[in-house]
Amino acid sequence: MPWEVVVHAARGRLDFLSMERTPLQEPGTFVLWKALQSAGFRVAITGGSDWSCLAQGFGEDTPRTDVIVEGS
Repeated sequence: MPWEVVVHAARGRLDFLSMERTPLQEPGTFVLWKALQSAGFRVAITGGSDWSCLAQGFGEDTPRTDVIVEGS
């Protein structure tokens, strides 16, 4: 259990959790996020990883977060 995540959430220093696989493939992050939500901490969950997008292909079940940015 990554206890420091809970401490950061309690202190208001946790903006999001990043999920690299679907909840069925790797449920740990999703279970942690659900526990934080149930405890009253409003933390976003995003799809993504630190792997290069060019090095691997994405399937339809790959979690992703799309963002629209204004300006250059």
